[in-house]
Amino acid sequence: STVFWVFTSLSKEYETHITIPVNYRNIPFTKYFDSELPNELEYHFKGSGFKLAGVHFRNRPDSIVVDVSAYSDRNKQLHFQTMALKNQFPGEFKPYRISPENITAGFNSRLSKRVPVRLTTQISFSQRFEAVGSAKLIPDSVELAGPAAFLDKVREVRTNKLVLAGISGTMRGEILLDSTSFAGLASSTSKISYYIPVEEFTEGVMEIPVELPVSQRGRVLIIPNKVKITFIASLSVFSTINTTDFRVETE
Repeated sequence: STVFWVFTSLSKEYETHITIPVNYRNIPFTKYFDSELPNELEYHFKGSGFKLAGVHFRNRPDSIVVDVSAYSDRNKQLHFQTMALKNQFPGEFKPYRISPENITAGFNSRLSKRVPVRLTTQISFSQRFEAVGSAKLIPDSVELAGPAAFLDKVREVRTNKLVLAGISGTMRGEILLDSTSFAGLASSTSKISYYIPVEEFTEGVMEIPVELPVSQRGRVLIIPNKVKITFIASLSVFSTINTTDFRVETE
């Protein structure tokens, strides 16, 4: 619906207000507030009818951001005057008052512990391609915080399933943690970066001499005295492989 404002005098001052939700960020995950915080703020404006009409028609922010770390004092208490947030309303015309005028809350501590992250995958590779070694995760562990009864049950945190098909090269990306693997707890991060090294493999054939135990050398004749072996290696190391990398012995 469309709202119209009618002002009878251009010189007379009027008042109006706009309500905007609040988004609290950078809350220490090992802490929680000891009192309820306002979930919205009222921005109050005073001025001519023309100016106030502009306030209502101007694009406003989806939310007002409160950086908890920036507004916490030495005692680790959140305490500040909300007028410090006036510039988050766009334009030159600013509010003369914001209510509530102050936001104050203390912190309570939660227990915490660090647990490893397990990457959950469903991966298929193109022909001749395979992963080289294990996937690397950053971070490879996260800190969880919450009640002891929940912390004691968690030994690791899983990621959402990473589904990749027909892979023919190294993969990098980010993936969210599976929140069901640490239900009832807060995590120091919600996502991790992964690195999965992938290389092309090829097949090689070599002739390797058959060795006898020391006690049988000179007394036993081996026929044939060489065997052919087939091996598979990644292209990055294939040229470095030679016969000394293998050993064939009789019993």
